Amino acid sequence: MQSKGTDTARDIGTDHRTLRIIRDRFVFDSESGEFFLLSAEGVWILRAIVSGQCSAEIEKNLMKRYGINRGTAMRDFEQFKFRLIQLGLISEMQET
Repeated sequence: MQSKGTDTARDIGTDHRTLRIIRDRFVFDSESGEFFLLSAEGVWILRAIVSGQCSAEIEKNLMKRYGINRGTAMRDFEQFKFRLIQLGLISEMQET
């Protein structure tokens, strides 16, 4: 049995679909019916992209949040963004 208030879900809209984030880890794609499991960091990046933050801003925030250098932040962000595009969770037009 789950305690009250632990099952949180929030919808975020991309340019072509609605994604539902459940418990800050699971992403449900309402168009395909697929579920995806993301790390907390992955959900944070997905939200940043969907909210319209530019790549430079996201990379800067990654550096500050996780204490990593610029090269690592750029590489990790670009690889993750490419994977989101491959999965159809964001479109190439949404690239920041």
